[in-house]
Amino acid sequence: MAVPTVGIDPTVATYDRAMADSGAPDVVAGPSIARGTQVEVRSTLDGSWQGGFVVEEVTATGYRLRRQMDDVLLPDLPHERVRRRRTRSTWWV
Repeated sequence: MAVPTVGIDPTVATYDRAMADSGAPDVVAGPSIARGTQVEVRSTLDGSWQGGFVVEEVTATGYRLRRQMDDVLLPDLPHERVRRRRTRSTWWV
């Protein structure tokens, strides 16, 4: 007994294959924080966010920050380790 294949085209690409074969370049998020913005930096020790920094320069690989406490210019940090300073109080996070 033959299995009916009416309405289903076995050559239709699945969503995953269609997206993989789109040929579109991967979009990489670049810098989005302007110079002079107060930011927080993710600590490499425990992964927490530390405040007290200002964006001094936006580079191709990240940000050059100035530490407000002592006005020292820090080396280039990658984009993913920097975020805008949080202004809301979220004591439970």
